[in-house]
Amino acid sequence: MKQIISKEEIDRLLKIKGKVIGAVIKNLQGFIIKEEGQRGLKKLEDTMEKLGYPMESNVKSMSFYSLGREALLLVVVKKLFGYNNKKFQEVGAFESKRAIIVETLIKYFISPRKAVKEASRFWRKYYTVGDLEVTDFNKKEKSLIIKIKNFNYTKEGCQIFMGFFPNVVRLVFGSKASCEEIKCIYKGDEAHEFLLKW
Repeated sequence: MKQIISKEEIDRLLKIKGKVIGAVIKNLQGFIIKEEGQRGLKKLEDTMEKLGYPMESNVKSMSFYSLGREALLLVVVKKLFGYNNKKFQEVGAFESKRAIIVETLIKYFISPRKAVKEASRFWRKYYTVGDLEVTDFNKKEKSLIIKIKNFNYTKEGCQIFMGFFPNVVRLVFGSKASCEEIKCIYKGDEAHEFLLKW
Protein backbone atom coordinates (compact mmCIF):
# COMPACT_ATOMS: atom_id res chain seq x y z
CA MET A 1 0.00 0.00 0.00
CA LYS A 2 1.30 3.45 -0.95
CA GLN A 3 2.07 5.76 1.97
CA ILE A 4 -0.33 8.69 2.17
CA ILE A 5 2.43 11.22 2.91
CA SER A 6 6.17 11.16 2.26
CA LYS A 7 8.80 10.89 4.98
CA GLU A 8 10.25 14.21 3.79
CA GLU A 9 6.91 15.99 4.20
CA ILE A 10 6.40 14.44 7.65
CA ASP A 11 9.87 15.60 8.72
CA ARG A 12 9.18 19.12 7.41
CA LEU A 13 5.89 19.37 9.28
CA LEU A 14 7.30 18.03 12.53
CA LYS A 15 9.97 20.76 12.48
CA ILE A 16 7.26 23.41 12.92
CA LYS A 17 7.94 25.10 16.24
CA GLY A 18 5.41 25.90 18.91
CA LYS A 19 2.38 24.43 20.60
CA VAL A 20 -1.37 24.61 20.16
CA ILE A 21 -4.08 24.30 22.78
CA GLY A 22 -5.74 20.88 22.99
CA ALA A 23 -9.20 22.33 22.35
CA VAL A 24 -8.18 22.89 18.72
CA ILE A 25 -7.30 19.19 18.32
CA LYS A 26 -10.50 18.10 20.07
CA ASN A 27 -12.55 20.35 17.80
CA LEU A 28 -10.89 18.86 14.72
CA GLN A 29 -11.75 15.38 16.01
CA GLY A 30 -15.33 16.54 16.61
CA PHE A 31 -15.55 17.86 13.05
CA ILE A 32 -14.26 14.55 11.64
CA ILE A 33 -16.91 12.67 13.64
CA LYS A 34 -19.62 15.07 12.40
CA GLU A 35 -18.57 14.75 8.75
CA GLU A 36 -17.10 11.24 8.52
CA GLY A 37 -18.62 9.47 11.54
CA GLN A 38 -16.81 7.37 14.13
CA ARG A 39 -15.49 5.15 11.33
CA GLY A 40 -13.83 8.19 9.78
CA LEU A 41 -12.13 9.09 13.04
CA LYS A 42 -10.98 5.47 13.42
CA LYS A 43 -9.61 5.56 9.86
CA LEU A 44 -7.67 8.72 10.74
CA GLU A 45 -6.35 7.17 13.97
CA ASP A 46 -5.27 4.01 12.13
CA THR A 47 -3.51 6.07 9.43
CA MET A 48 -1.62 8.16 11.99
CA GLU A 49 -0.64 4.95 13.81
CA LYS A 50 0.74 3.44 10.58
CA LEU A 51 2.74 6.60 9.95
CA GLY A 52 4.33 6.18 13.38
CA TYR A 53 2.68 9.25 14.92
CA PRO A 54 -0.39 8.00 16.78
CA MET A 55 -3.01 10.51 17.82
CA GLU A 56 -3.19 11.45 21.48
CA SER A 57 -5.76 9.21 23.15
CA ASN A 58 -6.81 11.64 25.87
CA VAL A 59 -6.40 15.21 24.63
CA LYS A 60 -7.03 17.76 27.37
CA SER A 61 -8.70 20.94 26.14
CA MET A 62 -6.55 23.34 28.15
CA SER A 63 -3.18 21.57 27.74
CA PHE A 64 -0.73 22.36 24.94
CA TYR A 65 0.44 19.98 22.19
CA SER A 66 2.96 20.06 19.35
CA LEU A 67 1.95 22.42 16.54
CA GLY A 68 3.98 20.27 14.11
CA ARG A 69 1.94 17.20 15.02
CA GLU A 70 -1.27 19.19 14.54
CA ALA A 71 -0.01 20.35 11.12
CA LEU A 72 0.74 16.74 10.20
CA LEU A 73 -2.76 15.78 11.28
CA LEU A 74 -4.30 18.45 9.01
CA VAL A 75 -2.30 17.32 5.98
CA VAL A 76 -3.27 13.69 6.62
CA VAL A 77 -6.94 14.72 6.95
CA LYS A 78 -6.69 16.51 3.59
CA LYS A 79 -5.17 13.49 1.85
CA LEU A 80 -7.34 10.90 3.59
CA PHE A 81 -10.74 12.56 3.10
CA GLY A 82 -10.02 14.81 0.12
CA TYR A 83 -10.82 18.02 1.99
CA ASN A 84 -10.54 21.18 -0.11
CA ASN A 85 -10.20 24.82 0.99
CA LYS A 86 -13.95 25.18 1.57
CA LYS A 87 -13.98 22.12 3.82
CA PHE A 88 -11.11 23.47 5.93
CA GLN A 89 -13.01 26.77 6.24
CA GLU A 90 -15.89 24.68 7.60
CA VAL A 91 -13.44 23.22 10.13
CA GLY A 92 -12.60 26.78 11.23
CA ALA A 93 -16.26 27.77 11.52
CA PHE A 94 -16.93 24.61 13.55
CA GLU A 95 -14.00 25.40 15.87
CA SER A 96 -15.13 28.99 16.41
CA LYS A 97 -18.56 27.84 17.55
CA ARG A 98 -17.01 25.57 20.16
CA ALA A 99 -14.15 27.81 21.27
CA ILE A 100 -14.13 28.59 24.97
CA ILE A 101 -12.01 31.67 24.40
CA VAL A 102 -14.42 33.11 21.84
CA GLU A 103 -17.25 32.75 24.35
CA THR A 104 -15.09 34.55 26.92
CA LEU A 105 -14.35 37.32 24.42
CA ILE A 106 -18.03 37.93 23.80
CA LYS A 107 -19.06 37.58 27.43
CA TYR A 108 -16.53 39.94 28.96
CA PHE A 109 -15.82 42.49 26.24
CA ILE A 110 -19.02 44.23 25.33
CA SER A 111 -17.26 46.98 23.38
CA PRO A 112 -16.11 45.87 19.91
CA ARG A 113 -13.17 48.30 20.19
CA LYS A 114 -12.10 46.61 23.44
CA ALA A 115 -12.44 43.17 21.82
CA VAL A 116 -10.22 44.28 18.92
CA LYS A 117 -7.65 45.67 21.38
CA GLU A 118 -7.54 42.39 23.34
CA ALA A 119 -7.31 40.08 20.28
CA SER A 120 -3.53 39.61 20.44
CA ARG A 121 -3.76 38.49 24.07
CA PHE A 122 -6.34 35.87 23.15
CA TRP A 123 -4.09 34.53 20.38
CA ARG A 124 -1.56 33.55 23.05
CA LYS A 125 -4.21 31.40 24.72
CA TYR A 126 -4.34 29.28 21.54
CA TYR A 127 -0.73 29.27 20.33
CA THR A 128 2.69 29.61 21.96
CA VAL A 129 4.18 31.07 18.76
CA GLY A 130 3.24 33.82 16.35
CA ASP A 131 1.88 37.28 16.96
CA LEU A 132 -1.62 38.45 16.07
CA GLU A 133 -2.58 42.07 15.73
CA VAL A 134 -5.67 43.81 14.43
CA THR A 135 -4.89 46.70 12.09
CA ASP A 136 -6.97 49.08 10.00
CA PHE A 137 -10.01 48.71 12.25
CA ASN A 138 -12.65 50.92 10.67
CA LYS A 139 -15.98 50.82 12.46
CA LYS A 140 -17.60 53.18 9.95
CA GLU A 141 -16.59 51.13 6.90
CA LYS A 142 -17.09 47.90 8.87
CA SER A 143 -13.73 46.35 8.16
CA LEU A 144 -10.50 45.30 9.83
CA ILE A 145 -7.35 43.37 9.04
CA ILE A 146 -6.02 40.55 11.19
CA LYS A 147 -2.26 40.22 10.78
CA ILE A 148 -0.40 37.11 11.97
CA LYS A 149 3.39 37.37 12.06
CA ASN A 150 6.08 34.79 12.86
CA PHE A 151 3.68 31.92 12.33
CA ASN A 152 4.60 28.99 10.09
CA TYR A 153 1.87 26.35 10.09
CA THR A 154 0.23 24.91 6.97
CA LYS A 155 -1.81 26.16 4.02
CA GLU A 156 -4.72 24.22 5.49
CA GLY A 157 -4.34 26.37 8.62
CA CYS A 158 -4.87 29.51 6.53
CA GLN A 159 -8.21 28.11 5.38
CA ILE A 160 -9.19 27.22 8.94
CA PHE A 161 -8.55 30.84 9.98
CA MET A 162 -10.70 32.00 7.05
CA GLY A 163 -13.57 30.01 8.56
CA PHE A 164 -12.79 30.91 12.16
CA PHE A 165 -12.35 34.69 12.00
CA PRO A 166 -15.70 35.57 10.31
CA ASN A 167 -17.63 33.80 13.06
CA VAL A 168 -15.72 35.70 15.74
CA VAL A 169 -16.42 38.99 13.93
CA ARG A 170 -20.10 38.03 13.62
CA LEU A 171 -20.28 37.40 17.38
CA VAL A 172 -18.46 40.64 18.27
CA PHE A 173 -20.17 42.99 15.80
CA GLY A 174 -23.49 41.20 15.32
CA SER A 175 -23.25 41.04 11.52
CA LYS A 176 -22.32 38.34 9.04
CA ALA A 177 -18.72 38.76 7.91
CA SER A 178 -16.63 37.89 4.88
CA CYS A 179 -12.94 37.01 5.01
CA GLU A 180 -10.19 37.19 2.39
CA GLU A 181 -6.55 36.31 2.91
CA ILE A 182 -4.81 39.26 1.27
CA LYS A 183 -1.25 38.27 2.28
CA CYS A 184 0.23 34.84 2.98
CA ILE A 185 3.71 33.62 3.85
CA TYR A 186 3.15 30.71 1.47
CA LYS A 187 2.90 33.27 -1.37
CA GLY A 188 6.11 35.01 -0.33
CA ASP A 189 4.66 37.65 1.99
CA GLU A 190 6.24 38.41 5.37
CA ALA A 191 3.01 37.69 7.28
CA HIS A 192 -0.55 36.42 6.93
CA GLU A 193 -3.20 39.13 6.60
CA PHE A 194 -6.94 38.54 6.60
CA LEU A 195 -9.35 41.28 5.53
CA LEU A 196 -12.71 41.02 7.26
CA LYS A 197 -15.80 42.99 6.29
CA TRP A 198 -19.23 42.91 7.92
